[in-house]
Amino acid sequence: MHGENSTLKRELKQWKDQAAAESELRQQFEQELKELTIANQILHQGLQKSTMVADCFRSDIYKYSHIVNGVMPLMDELRAGLTLNEGSKLACL
Repeated sequence: MHGENSTLKRELKQWKDQAAAESELRQQFEQELKELTIANQILHQGLQKSTMVADCFRSDIYKYSHIVNGVMPLMDELRAGLTLNEGSKLACL
């Protein structure tokens, strides 16, 4: 009976030790999960901000491309006019 009692005590201690180790691991995993969740939220917020900035840049590019498209024909006309004027001056010399 004494041997069986010792065996049961030893098994009980092993179970308690295992339960304590598993509990500690669980706490560590829960803490890591909290930290990862916070990091994920921060990354998500950063992604949203970056997306907004990219959208603003796209909008600016669209506006500026329209301005450039409107100015380029005028620049071409001006360049053509200057070329004609320079040719006229040379003919007068």
